[in-house]
Amino acid sequence: MLFLKTNGCRLAVPAPEAVERMVMQAAGRLDEPAFAAWLRRYAIGNPGSAP
Repeated sequence: MLFLKTNGCRLAVPAPEAVERMVMQAAGRLDEPAFAAWLRRYAIGNPGSAP
């Protein structure tokens, strides 16, 4: 997730789970609020700081 890395964050989930969630969101099986909540739950780091 380039936008997380660019903003000093990373996801604390296995890669297959991250891919599955992104595919679900892209296919319309996961709405934006649910995807955002999932990102907030698993994103770690210092948002806004450059890597």
